[in-house]
Amino acid sequence: LSFWAIGYGGYDILEYLGVYWVLSMAAALFIWLRISTVFSSGILAAKSLHKHMFEKVLHSSMSFFDTTPYGVVMNRFSKDTDSVDNLLISTLNSYLGNMAMIISTFLLICLIAPIFILPMLVVMCLYYYVQQYYRCSSRELKRLDSVSRAPLYSHISESMSGVTSIRAYNLESHFMEVCYDRLDLNNRAFFVCLSGGCWLDVRCQFLGALIVFFASLAVVAWRDYHVLSDALAALAVTSALLMSSILGIFVRLGTSTEALMTSVQRIAEYTKLKTEAPAEIPETEPPPEWPEKGDIVFTDYVMRYRPDLDPVVKNLSFSIKSAEKIGIVGRTGAGKSSLMLALFRMVEASSGTVHINGVDISTIGLNRLRNSVAIIPQEPVIFSGTLRYNLDPFERYSDEELWSTLERCHLKAMVMAADEGLMMPVSENGDNFSIGQKQLLCLGRALLKPTKILVMDEATAAVDIETDALIQKTVRTEFADRTVLTIAHRLNTIIDSDRILVLDLGRISEFDTPQALLDNPESLFYSLAHETGEANAAYLYGVASGKISLLDDLSALAERAQINAVVCDSGVELSPEEVELREIYGEDEKELEDSEVDFGDCPPRPLSGAFASFRVSDPKH
Repeated sequence: LSFWAIGYGGYDILEYLGVYWVLSMAAALFIWLRISTVFSSGILAAKSLHKHMFEKVLHSSMSFFDTTPYGVVMNRFSKDTDSVDNLLISTLNSYLGNMAMIISTFLLICLIAPIFILPMLVVMCLYYYVQQYYRCSSRELKRLDSVSRAPLYSHISESMSGVTSIRAYNLESHFMEVCYDRLDLNNRAFFVCLSGGCWLDVRCQFLGALIVFFASLAVVAWRDYHVLSDALAALAVTSALLMSSILGIFVRLGTSTEALMTSVQRIAEYTKLKTEAPAEIPETEPPPEWPEKGDIVFTDYVMRYRPDLDPVVKNLSFSIKSAEKIGIVGRTGAGKSSLMLALFRMVEASSGTVHINGVDISTIGLNRLRNSVAIIPQEPVIFSGTLRYNLDPFERYSDEELWSTLERCHLKAMVMAADEGLMMPVSENGDNFSIGQKQLLCLGRALLKPTKILVMDEATAAVDIETDALIQKTVRTEFADRTVLTIAHRLNTIIDSDRILVLDLGRISEFDTPQALLDNPESLFYSLAHETGEANAAYLYGVASGKISLLDDLSALAERAQINAVVCDSGVELSPEEVELREIYGEDEKELEDSEVDFGDCPPRPLSGAFASFRVSDPKH
């Protein structure tokens, strides 16, 4: 443009326009190449980082989740991932664009007034010193901002999950104060980051003024020795003004890019997490029908949660026959749940082996092992979606099989009452289901899974007695041909087991039939039974000796609690006694009133009081 203004070369206007158009198109092409290259490669890199981090976290060992707060993991997948996906790519693109403009502007000024090189080198050294001074502080402040955000996320998550307890104890103000304190702590680092940016702006503006001063001085000095047109002199000064503003932005972008790279570093740390054993090992894959039987053998088994901790399971050696029902009891910290973790290889053995149907489980893939053992956990795991998805997430079973399973786990009436049927929506964490219904849903999953081994890890600890009876009765009838390992705090739950394994401090204290253990006053199980009360201890002894049928008692409780499919128009569910009464007296409300049973406005309604717990042996009486 300067050559065009002074008529340099004597070309006509079309030739000047042609050259200007070619240069403009070339500049646009290079800008497009830079933007497309940076963004495409950045998006691919961000996807790769997220994929590898996600896979590593999903397959991490249990020790990682035991030692890593929930908020730290959330911070990686929220703030750090957002920084890499959005901020880092655009910041790096702007940084490279400003770098190209600074180099081209510097070369242009030097071509017009070469004497400008000497003062510019001094100013560039000052810029470098300011950038280095600010860079170290900014990087650590960004790191501090990320670190202080994790406790805030953890506190919010914990408060949301325990909001009912917080309200029950009237501690809302306390938790809000804690949240404010952690928010203030996080904002301190953010505020200092902003203050550091202001500190950088002041110094960059001062150095930019020096650039304009030295550029003007160089142009004036150069005109005294060489012929320099007014257009070129103006070009040099305006380029210096542009360069002064760009340099400040360039320093800030360079520092921000390096600070944002801490997010890449934090994500990269999670891509190197230690994972579990391989999901599939084709070389040692057992036959498709394995396990044909539910035999389990522990041999000198030792397990610790982390290498630096003491063993929680110590030299366990015992065997379980196929289709045997084993109860596992012990005081808190005895190693009951650890034994189940060992069976699923959630934690690898320090020494010793576990064989299922003659196969060492440490030699096969985790997918095959865990698909061969069913579990009903202590805390039911429910996913948002539909009821069908929760029962059969991989769509391996037909609707008929699912309905049959729902009937066997006593949920069919509830599902049939819903308009959606199997597509009944399930909210987050299954909040639209009761604890008992969620546990019955987990029971349905175990019923669907054709395995030879079932593990119940205190599955009825959080449910009422009636739901406990439903689960226990179903387990005893539907899993009669499977090996069942039951961990329970309620001794009534496992008193009719074939044998009972009593653990104490990670070791086997006793392993015998319930009657043999109760016959021995020196046994730990005997003391555990009598700690429940003399009356209950006598009941336990009666069941163990065969004088009392636990299954009959469970049937009585289950009959009271069972959800029946007969529902009146207003949606009130009927108890089994009311169903029998309707079959006797018919549907007419007058006949129901003559039966001296008050069903109210919605005939009939659930009974209450003594009659509600009365089992009708002969309906006509």
